[in-house]
Amino acid sequence: MRLYTSRQTGSAAQRGILADAARREFQLLEGLRHPGILRASDFIDSEHGPALVFEYEEDLRRLDHFIRSQGEHLDLWLRLKLIRAIAETLDAAHCNRLFHRGLSPQTILVRTVGANAFDVVLFDWQIATRHLRGAEGETTGPLHIGMLSDRMAQEM
Repeated sequence: MRLYTSRQTGSAAQRGILADAARREFQLLEGLRHPGILRASDFIDSEHGPALVFEYEEDLRRLDHFIRSQGEHLDLWLRLKLIRAIAETLDAAHCNRLFHRGLSPQTILVRTVGANAFDVVLFDWQIATRHLRGAEGETTGPLHIGMLSDRMAQEM
């Protein structure tokens, strides 16, 4: 679960921005099914703030943590396989006209599959954009990306 929280002293407008961002992230991923894209299964507007509920998979690790612990054991071939897995997942998102706009090692989850393969899962789509087929224009990014970016930096 990811809780979109604001300071207790935050204004109603700031709380509204966070609620809109959480709802938007949930809606961006609606109808999209891909094993490499972490999708929220539910949106909850709680007394502590809006929250997105995700399925938990214990064997997934953030890419930055994975590289820190396993990086020296990855030869060039395995590193290229990891990059390819990330690229293929991004391609699937882009084929669905979904653009992350905040991709980093902190927004990629990795699972080792056997000795020589990886599954990757992209998450944290809060500043993403998606062009919807048959619709005029696109879903836009949040109006206050700076507010969300600061929040992301504090989470890391």
